[in-house]
Amino acid sequence: MQSLPRSTPIILGIFIVAVGAGTTLQFGKKRASAKPSPARSARAQSAGQTGDEYSRLGDQYAEDVDQVLEQRERAVSEFEWSRSGFLPSDVIDAAMALKNPAASREICKILGTLSSQELVTFEAAISRPESSKFLPCFNTLRKKLEDFWDQARGRFAVASSADAQFDAPVSIAVEEGAILDGESLPEGHVALSFDGGPDPLRTPQILDMLKRAGAKASFFMTGDGAQANSALAQRMVEEGHTIGTIGLKNVAISVLNVKAAEDEMEKGRSGVASAAGAPVRFFRFPFGEASEFYQNFVTQKKMATFFWNIDSDDWKLSEPEQVLKNILTQLDAPSNRHRGIIRLHDSATQTGILLPSLLQELRGRKMQLVIFR
Repeated sequence: MQSLPRSTPIILGIFIVAVGAGTTLQFGKKRASAKPSPARSARAQSAGQTGDEYSRLGDQYAEDVDQVLEQRERAVSEFEWSRSGFLPSDVIDAAMALKNPAASREICKILGTLSSQELVTFEAAISRPESSKFLPCFNTLRKKLEDFWDQARGRFAVASSADAQFDAPVSIAVEEGAILDGESLPEGHVALSFDGGPDPLRTPQILDMLKRAGAKASFFMTGDGAQANSALAQRMVEEGHTIGTIGLKNVAISVLNVKAAEDEMEKGRSGVASAAGAPVRFFRFPFGEASEFYQNFVTQKKMATFFWNIDSDDWKLSEPEQVLKNILTQLDAPSNRHRGIIRLHDSATQTGILLPSLLQELRGRKMQLVIFR
């Protein structure tokens, strides 16, 4: 991540957060590039060889699926993966656009060759209502995923969020235009945050777990998602959580022109506010990718910007154990000194599975939860 020049600090209660000027703010950590899997290469060579006119289509789907998995593995941040041109929804949408039963059969053949871990990458795209109507293999794929998650739940069965009872969170009043990054929290203080919801299946489970533990979190919703699940947005407010937005549809702001970007941010805010029945004072740039220009726009709208310093990588890691280890490793790192804002996704199944264990770990470390107001 490029170092940022420093300007006048914004003083926020116990926070002192410096605003970077003139450069793009990129939040994510580097990872080594992964070598292509021999299994994937074999699949790309063999899948779709049906001997009929659609064999080349099957070959193309195999190559695209292989690229989705490889690009995700190589990406050093969710933003980088989002710009790769190979997202799970892109592959399935391209097949749906053909409006041909043969296309649905061919994509099913390819998806059927994936391991359960690989299939997790496509879970959100597969689970959409439009995908369930298009894919004849929908039930088979869902069953494979549920079996995978059931095994993971079994490994985490001993953990319960009810066993991690927290004291009342420290409530911090945030000034308009402030920038939160987690690194200015006192040692031993941590904030939980969730992106991308509400998810009608998984978000209620997350809320139930937090309630049992007496824990509060910040939820950054899309405007469209909040409108489609207004009862969940209202429940977040009723149960004392902080609400914010990541825009109308969770797209990288930098790929849009100025008018479209400003509409994305403002419509995200208004969509969440009307659904939740409460004002929205916090904005999180999708994928943590921001610029000074758009930061100024957020400030002009009297919103605070909410970054993070501990990324769960639940967008990338399919095993709950991996996600939990990743969070705790960062939390315990000397650079973070047992403090920070943890970023998760309430739409990720693995996050719901590991959350009780994460709450137990935080409680065992005597961490103080923080909520921003």
